[in-house]
Amino acid sequence: MFHVVNNAITHQLKRSIKKEVNLSEVEQIKLDYAIDALVGDITKFVLLLIFFLIIHRGIAFLLFCIVALPLRNLTGGMHMKTYNTCFLFSLFYALLALIMMENFSMDSTQLVYLSLFSIIIIFLIAPITSKSRPIYSAKKKIAFKIISSVWIITNVVVIFYIPNTKYALIAPWAIMIHSIQLLGGFLWQLFQKQKQMHLKC
Repeated sequence: MFHVVNNAITHQLKRSIKKEVNLSEVEQIKLDYAIDALVGDITKFVLLLIFFLIIHRGIAFLLFCIVALPLRNLTGGMHMKTYNTCFLFSLFYALLALIMMENFSMDSTQLVYLSLFSIIIIFLIAPITSKSRPIYSAKKKIAFKIISSVWIITNVVVIFYIPNTKYALIAPWAIMIHSIQLLGGFLWQLFQKQKQMHLKC
């Protein structure tokens, strides 16, 4: 049901813009992708927020988003093919971070190791993008790696300054789970490439 509403909104937006602006084929492809991504992200965010408010974890979810969304947008990761599977993955992604927050904690040494692990993963394999996303230049990819690394370091510094807060508890797990799904996205793409190579042989 939700994907039907999402598709209706994106279709109407695309129609309205096409009537007002004359775009080339490449510009239209970029615009379609941007609208699909933006509307999809907004509707998923609203649904997820409602869910976490119902289970009394709304603030924790918002804190998770503050940390994870910039990393997700800059470095990508695992991508689902449909709106519904993407929503379920996002739900699992956020829910797992909150479960880990409530059951486990990290000391300062573990936090430093986590940040180093995440930065190394980002510089080695990010960004992991979906097939529908426009291809980034090498310059943009490096910029995304640097900005993401700075964002991780910023969060770690903030955690050291405000320990024993909900933000300090959720942020490390948001970073950790993002890094794991980023690695998962890389391994999945690698598997798909090898599969295609075997089919061609």
